[in-house]
Amino acid sequence: MDNAEEKAKLLKSLEKGNQYQVTFMKDGKEEKMNIEACSQFKNPNLYDSKMQKVYRGVEEDVKELEKSQEKKEVQKQEVD
Repeated sequence: MDNAEEKAKLLKSLEKGNQYQVTFMKDGKEEKMNIEACSQFKNPNLYDSKMQKVYRGVEEDVKELEKSQEKKEVQKQEVD
């Protein structure tokens, strides 16, 4: 982000809970995505042009970790 004014505008929009369209450079090509702030976990969520979640932030990583731990506990109980 080159322009400080655009950066401030983006941050203000995200603070209000809005989604904001941004352009990323990926493999030498421009890719338009939407970004929103996940205030509960203080992480961004990224969506592609079809509004499919691309980056889910920490909240989903935590859920997956909890599920894998529960699965390990169940497997351990079955072995005992």
